[in-house]
Amino acid sequence: MSEEALNTEFDFFADASIKEQHWSRDRNLRDVLLHLYEWHQLSIKWVVVWVLS
Repeated sequence: MSEEALNTEFDFFADASIKEQHWSRDRNLRDVLLHLYEWHQLSIKWVVVWVLS
């Protein structure tokens, strides 16, 4: 995927009803993918700890 595609900002600010924090945090595709990757890593760690305990 091109750098331009990864860095193109989403436009969620036109809708005033959107107030959740993640709409302002995840501004482009790279941010969303990184966020999902970090959650995936965290869930793997939880499963490993749960299985080993």
